[in-house]
Amino acid sequence: MTQFYPPLEEYKRFTIEFMGLQFNFLWQWLQKHPEEDIRHAIRHRIDLCRKTDPSPKHFDVATIDYNRPEWIELENKIIDIFSDKNLSANPEKFEETALSVSSKILIRFAELTWGSNGKFIDYQCGSLKYDTPEPNKPYQIMFHIGNAVSPKSIFEDRNYLKNCFLMLMDQTEKKFGAKILYTHSWLNSLPKWLEYFPEEWLNNLGPEDKNVSWGYGHWGQFISAKGVLNEKYAKFLRETGEFPFWPRSSTCSFSEMRKHLATL
Repeated sequence: MTQFYPPLEEYKRFTIEFMGLQFNFLWQWLQKHPEEDIRHAIRHRIDLCRKTDPSPKHFDVATIDYNRPEWIELENKIIDIFSDKNLSANPEKFEETALSVSSKILIRFAELTWGSNGKFIDYQCGSLKYDTPEPNKPYQIMFHIGNAVSPKSIFEDRNYLKNCFLMLMDQTEKKFGAKILYTHSWLNSLPKWLEYFPEEWLNNLGPEDKNVSWGYGHWGQFISAKGVLNEKYAKFLRETGEFPFWPRSSTCSFSEMRKHLATL
């Protein structure tokens, strides 16, 4: 399948707008959590550090190096901006000023990553990817969700996700003897996603995860099917400081999932 990428200029604009949204959120988060160290928040609440790393390894969270000189310089500039009440009088002013010191780095990142080959090469089942089971949970499969059919939505063809799930269960059952599905995602708060799951999944839904991390279990909802900013959801976050959909965890058995998918 040929992968879709928005035009380069559009992708560069998205990269800046997306980080601007995260700076806006960061300001609001720190107002609500004044006890939190800003350096910790910059590193763990928003996805900025990876965008200062031009190497392919930036996708791997385990390789993040907070001691790189370029990162330390940028991080200190953002901390100084936040500490200056004239430059961070409100979320919009902080967003604008933080972008002014980071935009060149963000544009470089966009230029280097635009059209990257193999964006979904490790997604074994269309728009779904599974991990090797953890030793203490040998029958449980953790899966991740992407969009390998962009610019279309994964929900456009009702059979598409259904077939992705059937493929995932068939593969992991044969490969690992897996019997249980698990994920943690903002999608677990989205009604049209939940339509694909049996009652067991709905009953097992955990609490809303409001401990915001830089990962896309939280931030993925702000990326549209076309790979640009979801303006509707971004507007909600700017106005309320809240995410439209909070991540939740859930599990269900393969057997119940297969029975439910057969009814769709």
